[in-house]
Amino acid sequence: GGSSFTDVGQPYNGGPVHPDFHAIQFIARDTFLTGNDGGVWYTGDLGGTAQPGDWSDLSATLSITQFYGGSAVDLGHLTGGSQDNGTTGILPGGPATPAWASLLDGDGIRTAMIPGQASFFTAATALDLWKVNASNPMNPTVTEIAPCLPTSCTDRVGFAAPFVMDPTSADPSTARLYGGTYRVYRTSTGGIASGNTPAWTVGSGDLTTGTTINPGSAGGDWIHAMAIGAGSTSNTLATGSWFGKVWMTRTAQTATASTGWSDITGTGSTALPAFDTANHTSNAWISGVAVNPLDDHEAWVTIGRLNGGRIYHTTSAGGLPGTTWTDISTTLPPNLVVDTITVDPLKPLNLYIGTDLGTMICTFCGGSAPFTDSWVPLGTGMPTVRVDQITLTHDDQNLVAWTHGRGAWTMVRPIPTPGATLTPSLIDFGHQNVGTTSAVKQAVLRSSGTGPLTVNSIAAGGDFAIVNSSTAGHCPSTSFVLAPGISCAIDITFTPSLEGAQNATLSVTDDAPTSPQTSTLAGTGTRPAASLTPDHLDYGGQAIGVSSPPRSVTLRSTGSGTLTISNIATSGDYSETDNCPRQPNGMGQFASCTIQVTFTPTATGTRPGSLTVTDNAGTQSTSLIGTGVALSSWSSIAANMTSAPAVASWAPGRLDVFARGQDNALYHTYTTNGGQTWVYWQRIPANMTSAPTAVSWGTDRIDVFARGTDNALYHTYTIDGGTTWVYWTRINANMSSAPAVASWGPNRLDVFARGQDLALYHTYSTNGGTTWIYWERLGASMTSDPAAVSAPGSNRIDVFARGNDNAVYRRTYDTVNGWQYWVRIGGNLGSGPGAASWAAGRLDVLALGQDGALYHTYSTDGGASWIYWERFGGSWTSAPAVVAPPTTHSLEIFERGTDNALYHATLTS
Repeated sequence: GGSSFTDVGQPYNGGPVHPDFHAIQFIARDTFLTGNDGGVWYTGDLGGTAQPGDWSDLSATLSITQFYGGSAVDLGHLTGGSQDNGTTGILPGGPATPAWASLLDGDGIRTAMIPGQASFFTAATALDLWKVNASNPMNPTVTEIAPCLPTSCTDRVGFAAPFVMDPTSADPSTARLYGGTYRVYRTSTGGIASGNTPAWTVGSGDLTTGTTINPGSAGGDWIHAMAIGAGSTSNTLATGSWFGKVWMTRTAQTATASTGWSDITGTGSTALPAFDTANHTSNAWISGVAVNPLDDHEAWVTIGRLNGGRIYHTTSAGGLPGTTWTDISTTLPPNLVVDTITVDPLKPLNLYIGTDLGTMICTFCGGSAPFTDSWVPLGTGMPTVRVDQITLTHDDQNLVAWTHGRGAWTMVRPIPTPGATLTPSLIDFGHQNVGTTSAVKQAVLRSSGTGPLTVNSIAAGGDFAIVNSSTAGHCPSTSFVLAPGISCAIDITFTPSLEGAQNATLSVTDDAPTSPQTSTLAGTGTRPAASLTPDHLDYGGQAIGVSSPPRSVTLRSTGSGTLTISNIATSGDYSETDNCPRQPNGMGQFASCTIQVTFTPTATGTRPGSLTVTDNAGTQSTSLIGTGVALSSWSSIAANMTSAPAVASWAPGRLDVFARGQDNALYHTYTTNGGQTWVYWQRIPANMTSAPTAVSWGTDRIDVFARGTDNALYHTYTIDGGTTWVYWTRINANMSSAPAVASWGPNRLDVFARGQDLALYHTYSTNGGTTWIYWERLGASMTSDPAAVSAPGSNRIDVFARGNDNAVYRRTYDTVNGWQYWVRIGGNLGSGPGAASWAAGRLDVLALGQDGALYHTYSTDGGASWIYWERFGGSWTSAPAVVAPPTTHSLEIFERGTDNALYHATLTS
C-alpha cells in the first residue's frame, strides 16, 4: 500500500539506469518505460534488483548528450562536460567511436586540454574543478582542484560556472587557469600548490551586479561567461555576469581584488543593454564573451534575449573615455536566443555563434571600419538544437559545436574565400565634348565570395577618372574591406582631351583569386561647332515704338560634339525669343533651333544692333540694321465716308483728299500746311460705285477717276486747285474694281482697273485726258483694287495688286523695256495696296494685314529687293491712300476708321 519503496534503478549506487527521472509509462503489468536525463529505459520485471539484466537502454544509439561545453586538441582528442553524464571523451585507448569514454561522473561543464598531455582539466557544477589523467581512458585518475570547494565555498556561483586556461600553457603542472564565481580565481600551477606558491589566488573583486538584481535567497549575480586572449594577449581576460556586467583586465596574471580591472559594460546610449526583467528568457543576460586575440581592444558580447540587440561589438574595450558598443545583430532572425560566441583566432573578422536553433557565422563582423553584419547559418547537416559552446581544435583545423541535447558535432573550419564581381563589363559614356566632364556613371563592385574582400586600389585609365564620394553605398577612396554579399558603387567620369573614340580600363585590385577585376570604359571625344544664319538682317524702316514682325535666325550645331548654349542676347533696339536649349541641355550634331528677332526702334535714323550667341563653340553673331521712322500720331478729319480715300499733292504742304460720301457723290478737302488745318468738304456731284483715285501732274492740276454705276470709268479734273471742276467724262470700260492712276509727267495719265475677268486692264492719255488709247489687258488674277505710282520724271509705272494668295504682286513698265512680268513681293494682305514714290528707285507700299492693322514695306532699288513688312498698327476699314509730296521724303497716309471718319498720319524717314 505504499508504506515502503524499493530503489529499482540504483542510479547513484552503480546501477544500470541514468539518474534524474522525469516520466514513467506502464505498458503491461510488470513492464514500463522511464524517461530520464539519459534517455528512455525499459524493464519487464518492475526493475528487478537493479541489475544490468533488469534494464535496457532504448536510446543507447541516439546522440542526445546535453553538453555544456568542451575542448579538443584534434578530432582524435576531445573531452566535454555534459549534464548528468559527467565528463566524457574521445581519446586514444578509449572505446571505439561513436562511443565516448566516461572520465568523471556527475554533471560536467567545461574542459581544457593541452596538446601532447594525458592530463586535462574539467569542471563539475559550481566551479568544482578537477584534474583528470586519461592516459588510460578506461580507468582515469582524478584529482579535485577546485578553488572554492562546493562543500565549503560561500561565493555566489553559477551552476555552470566557467573556467578558462591560458592557451600558452604547455604542462598541466604549470597550467594557468582562471575560474569564475562572482569573482575570478587564478592559478599558475594547475590548481595544485607548489612550494611557496598557493594553489589559487583571488584575482579580482566583485565583477557582477552584486545582489541588486537578484537579492536575498535567490543568490545574487555571478560570472557566467569568460574569454581569454592568446599569445601576446594571453594576459587579457574578460568576464560577463548572468545579470549583465562585463569586465576586462589586461593584467590577468597579476590583477588583484582592487587593481587591474575595468568595467567595460559602457554608459549611456552606447552601453550594453541593461538587464530587463520583461525580456528575460531564463538564460544568462550576458550569454557569451569573446576577445580578439590579435587586438584585445576588440571584443564581442552576446545577450541571451529573444529580440532586440543580441550581439554587440566594440573596438574600444577598456579605453578612454569609455567602451562604446555597437549592435551587430541586425540580420539575426527574430525570436532567437544567442547562447555563445567564438572568434576565429586566425581571422578575427569571422565570428561563430551558438543559438537555441543551431550555429551561425558572420565573416565580416569585426575590425575598426564600419560594417554591416551578415549572419547566416554555419554549415549543413546539423540538427536544430541549442548550442552552448563552439570551440576550435588546437590545430585550428576544425570547429566543434557542443549541443545541449544532440551531442557534439564537428566540421572543417570554414576558410572563407574572397570573391569579387565588377559590373557592368562595359561602361560607355557616349559623346563628350573635349575639355568637359561627363555626368557620373557607376560601376558596382560586389563581394561575391564566402569571405571578406579586401580591396587595395581602384583605378581608371586614359581620360576617365574615379570620383571619390563619401555618400553611403560608395566604395571608399582608400583600401577597404567588403563583407560577403555587400556591394559598393564606383563613380566614374570622362573628360576627353582629344577628339575621337577612346577606350580604357577600370581596374579593381583586391585579394580575390580573379584580381584584378576589370570593366571596359569607352567614350568619344567631340568638339562643338555652330553656325548662325543669316549673318545680317536689314529691317528697313520701322515706326518708332512699334515692333516689327519677328525675323528668323537659325542656329545650327555643325560640330561633332554637343553644343551647349550659355547665353543669347541682342543689342540696340532689338529683342529675341527662341526655342534653343540652355545649358546643361544641349544640341546634338546637325540639330538646329530658331531665334526670332524683333526690331522696335526708339529713335529715328539708322539703328544698328547685333544678335550674339555664346556657347561652348565660342561666339556667333548676326549684325542687325534698321531705320527708325517717325509715324506721327493719327489725326481725325471729320467725314462720313463710304469708300477708301484718295490723295494727291502738287507741292510741299499741299494735300488734296477725296472720298465717296453716303450719297455716292465725290467729296473733296485739302490742306496747304501739311494737314494742320483743312478746308470744309466740297461736294462734287457724282454717282460713284467705287473709291476714287487722284493724281496731280502740275500746279493746281488734279485728275480724279471713279467707277460709275455702269462699270465705266469716269474722269474729272480741276486746273484751279479745286475751285471748279470740269464735267465728268465717261471712258468706256467694264470695270470690277476702283481705278488707279499714275502720271510721270505733264498731260500723261495712266489708268488701271480690274476687269470682270479679274485681270488688270490699262489705258492712258498723253493729252491730259482728251483722248484715251484702247484698254490693254495685262493679265493676273486680282482680288483687290490696284495701286499705281510713277516717280517724277522716271518714264516708269509700277502697278500693285493683291493676288489669290493675299500677297502683293507688282508689274513694271518703262519706255525702254515695256511691260515686265508680274513679280510676287509677298505679305498677307487684308486689303488692296496703296503705293507712293518720292524718288527714282524708291517705292513704298502700304496695306492692311489680316488683323486690320497697317503694314508697310519699301524698296530702294526699284523693286529688286524689299524690306520686311513693318507693322504700324491701328484698326482700319479700307485700303490706305498714300502720297509723297514733292521734295519732302515723307509719306502722307490716309485711312478710313471704324467710324467712317478720315484719319491722317505722316511717316518721316
